[in-house]
Amino acid sequence: MRIGRYLLFTPINKMQVTTEGERIVRLLAEVISAKGFERDSYFESAKNIIDGLPKLEGTVHVNRALTLKFMPNYLFGSEALEAPPARRDAGDDAFLFAQGPTRGLSKITFPDWRPVFDAHAAIPNVALFREQADALVAMLQEAPLTQDQMTGDLDFQQSLAQLFTLIPYAQLILEQADVDDTPEDVVDTVFATFVRDFSATAIELHGKASSTDAQQEWALSAVRKPAIDEARGDRIYAEIRALAGAYEMPA
Repeated sequence: MRIGRYLLFTPINKMQVTTEGERIVRLLAEVISAKGFERDSYFESAKNIIDGLPKLEGTVHVNRALTLKFMPNYLFGSEALEAPPARRDAGDDAFLFAQGPTRGLSKITFPDWRPVFDAHAAIPNVALFREQADALVAMLQEAPLTQDQMTGDLDFQQSLAQLFTLIPYAQLILEQADVDDTPEDVVDTVFATFVRDFSATAIELHGKASSTDAQQEWALSAVRKPAIDEARGDRIYAEIRALAGAYEMPA
């Protein structure tokens, strides 16, 4: 069932990754302001196409809801499977897109997600996010969903799905960081965003109409402030600043 796991990763790509791209371009627009409207610039192209990606790849709320079908086996499963190896050969990947019907998604098994987080536990924001992930597991056990939340409250489900989605998304980033030997400064900075996003979504879940008292208490307890490291921030800024003027539009 290893191939079946792509049925979780695909909606994450369609929904989470494209939405993050949207957010990045929006933040860049705040920085560069009127320069973003100049012709023949990369940003002119980026801002014109970025809004279409989450919509062309399927509506965000549908892909987000789809991930919930995988949540029990992902969070509570522990099948002895290793991460698939990196593939850079010229093989045909058509099988990845021949997904077929979506029935049986809840039966797809996953390996334990915790070891890759444990391997990076020395990185402060990875450790903080791991606390939040463990807290979500505890919430599902100790403040379980009501029947209405599971079957009828789509608004609640959207926030829950967003909290869950952050965990496999973070796992994939850590696995790729190992493949690419990504510097710890970069990983720590990325996970600072994960910690903030999880906290913001937990607060969002707290305010849902159907959230129970126990779930509201959990939501507040799951909020974390990312670990702040000014020296790390200075190093990341210097690396990014050095890229200024390095990109040239192709002819």
